[in-house]
Amino acid sequence: MGWASMNRLAAEVCRAAGARGTSLLPLAETQTPGGSRLQRIWMRHITYPQIIRSKVRSGLLHILDHSFADLLIHARPGVKTVVSLYDLIPLVEAGGLSAAQQGRFRRTVLKLRQADAVVCCSKHTQDEAVRLLGIAPDRLHVVGLGATELPAPCPQAMDHATSLPAYFLSVGSVLTRKNLALLPAILSRLPGPTLVRIGQALPSALADHVRRHATLIELGFVSDAELAAWYRHAIATLVPSTHEGFGLPVVEAMRVGCPVVCSNATSLPEAGGDAALYFAPDDPAAAAEACLRLLTHQETRARVAEASRRHARHFTWQAHWENLQPIYRQLIPSWTLNLAEAERARPASLASAVACYP
Repeated sequence: MGWASMNRLAAEVCRAAGARGTSLLPLAETQTPGGSRLQRIWMRHITYPQIIRSKVRSGLLHILDHSFADLLIHARPGVKTVVSLYDLIPLVEAGGLSAAQQGRFRRTVLKLRQADAVVCCSKHTQDEAVRLLGIAPDRLHVVGLGATELPAPCPQAMDHATSLPAYFLSVGSVLTRKNLALLPAILSRLPGPTLVRIGQALPSALADHVRRHATLIELGFVSDAELAAWYRHAIATLVPSTHEGFGLPVVEAMRVGCPVVCSNATSLPEAGGDAALYFAPDDPAAAAEACLRLLTHQETRARVAEASRRHARHFTWQAHWENLQPIYRQLIPSWTLNLAEAERARPASLASAVACYP
């Protein structure tokens, strides 16, 4: 999960907690774009540990990002610790990381063994934590992520989207595991397709290959309001990934009522449930057949769009926060959602009951 997604997750969890009357420690961003390397090192190794030691004197420390699991060593004795784990993909495939970077990642996530509880975003990630890190299953808990509700669609983007012929959408990075090399083989089986690409630009060779079979429109990075407009009018969002920790783009698209055609690899069936149309990540013919059904059968697309909306309603940040509560109560039986009530009953005993610190 990138720093932007991590910061959004932290903000959403804090908002959900605040809606239930629970105070969280102030959050710093997971990374500071534009900051110097020295500033980031200082924040990571000096500022964060100091805040944990000084602010979390009792109760529970929840680290919202597994890549900061090394901060566990700074928790005071008696403080219960929880870490959220999103994926262990760097242990399975490099994805552009150097051997040294992979080594640092491994050393960091091995610290998860020290946590009292690890919150996994999918059953697939839970299984990988057992297999790759040797964490006892009874300390692992599956809590699905939420998908942030996008704002009202941008009118200008709506105008652009509706001016195009029927199009398919691709959103996100171009990492090898995203399996975007499959797109030309999918598109070549469709009649005069258009692909709208949002996010990181396709590598030039792949873009040229796509253009042999389809009209390619690369929009780069867009605002959430623009993204909402493009989701709303797409025939479907294509997600051919070979490996995901959860699959937030699947749920994000579904919340807007955009059908999703995605691979059946790793965690994606957990994200898409019964609402997505699946294919094996090495089977472009099956992917194209699903796309063609949505393209040529308006009733099928309407039915899948409605099923997608219903399914996505289960993935909210409020639900994520509430599903964390049994885990907190398992560690602290006196845990309560309302800190004010806890403080009246036992002054200071839960003054720092939750420290969600990225």
